[in-house]
Amino acid sequence: MLTLSDFLTVENLFVSYDDIPIVRDVSFTLGKGEFLGVVGESGCGKSTMLRSFLMLKNEKTSIKGSISLLGEDITQLPEENLRKLRGADISMIPQNAFLSMDSTKTISSLFYETVRMHRFGVKRAKTDEKALQLMEELLLDNPKRILQSYPFELSGGMCQRVSIAVAMINQPKLILGDELTSALDVITQLQVVKQLKMLKETFHVSLIVVSHNLGVVSQLSDSIAIMYGGTIVEYGKTAEIFENPLHPYTKALICAIPNMSGHISAGLPGIPPVFKKEMTGCSFAERCPVVMEQCKYREPQDRYVSASHRVRCLHIKESVGMVQ
Repeated sequence: MLTLSDFLTVENLFVSYDDIPIVRDVSFTLGKGEFLGVVGESGCGKSTMLRSFLMLKNEKTSIKGSISLLGEDITQLPEENLRKLRGADISMIPQNAFLSMDSTKTISSLFYETVRMHRFGVKRAKTDEKALQLMEELLLDNPKRILQSYPFELSGGMCQRVSIAVAMINQPKLILGDELTSALDVITQLQVVKQLKMLKETFHVSLIVVSHNLGVVSQLSDSIAIMYGGTIVEYGKTAEIFENPLHPYTKALICAIPNMSGHISAGLPGIPPVFKKEMTGCSFAERCPVVMEQCKYREPQDRYVSASHRVRCLHIKESVGMVQ
C-alpha cells in the first residue's frame, strides 16, 4: 500500500542532451503536501531536472531512471497519457509569467483554456467562477478586475501571482516552480512566498521549486536539495541543511546570504563545470577550498549523517557510513 511519503519517488535520474549527461544520478522522495527547494547556480541542471518531471523533451533528449508519481512511473507512459498528465496532475509555474501569457487574450481566457484542455465541454462561466474563488483564496486584490484584464495591464509581480492560481485551477497533485521570485522586487517576493505557503496550508499540494535564492527557499521548503554539476551534492530537512551544512558548496551558498548589516561573502572563484560525456572525480573539485588529490579522480557517493540528511563529499568521515 502506498503511503504519503511515496507520493513522488525519483530514482537514479539521468537527463542527457546529445548524449551529454546534464542531470546525473539524482534520487529523492517527496511526500504529499511537502515542499522541496532545489538550490544552485545557473547551469547546474536544476531547470533541466524540473522539465524532466513533465517528460518535456525532443529527439536529442534522453531521460533514464524512474520518476514515480503515486506508484506510476511516468517515464514509461505513452505521449497521450503524458498530455493528460501535464497541466492536470502536474502543473508548472513559469519563471517569467508575463512572457508565458498570450498578450492578446484576457486572464479569463487563460484560465478557461487551461481547464478546457482537460475538461471538454466545460462552461466559460463555470471556469470564471472557479478562477475568482481561487484568486480570492490566494488573497489577490480585486480578482474580478484581474479576470477581465490583459497581461500587459498587470504588473510583472501580479502576473506571477496569477500564474500560481492558473497552475491550481485543475487541482493538480504536484506543482513545479522555476525561479518564481528571481525577477521580482523584495515586497513582491514576500507576497509570492506567502501565496505559495497557502498552497500547503489550504490546498495541501506538493511543490518542487528551483531557485538561486537559498534565503527564499528556506522560508518555503520542508527539505532542500543542493545541486551542483548536475548532481545533488547535499540533501536534507531545511533545519538540517542550515544547522549542519556539510558540503563545501552548501557552506558557500549559506555564507552568500547577506546578513543584517548587508555584508556578502567574497564568493567562490571560478564557474560551474562544463558538461561533457565523461566527468571524472568530484564536480566541485576545481572550486573547492578544501580539495584533496583523490577528489580529482574519485567520484563521491551518498553518505548519510541522519535518516534524512545525506551528502556527496569525500571529506565526510568513513565512520559516517556509505549508503549501500
